[in-house]
Amino acid sequence: MCLYLQIERTLRNFLALIGIPPLKTVKRHAGIMDAKSMNDALSDERAQQVLTENLWRYLSVLYIDRKGGLNLRNDLAHGLASPKAFNQPIADRVFHSLLALSLIRAKPHA
Repeated sequence: MCLYLQIERTLRNFLALIGIPPLKTVKRHAGIMDAKSMNDALSDERAQQVLTENLWRYLSVLYIDRKGGLNLRNDLAHGLASPKAFNQPIADRVFHSLLALSLIRAKPHA
């Protein structure tokens, strides 16, 4: 399931590709920067505008939606995932999400 970490990194690379800083300032610590999380990346309206609606919803429901979604990213990152979460159907979805993200391309310059 550590593949989700690569997906989170891919989303930060995506942010940089579309001109959104992949880092954020740490609250109450001026001058300290931290990498944006998957929650930050998928919650950014500019990123939502670039991703297709279907891909954005798919990734959100799979990784960060606490209201009826699988919420994999948060459950894994915070140690809340039960052993039942580590199964073939979930692994297939995680791999599929990586494949879907791999289809993102920069627009060629005219």
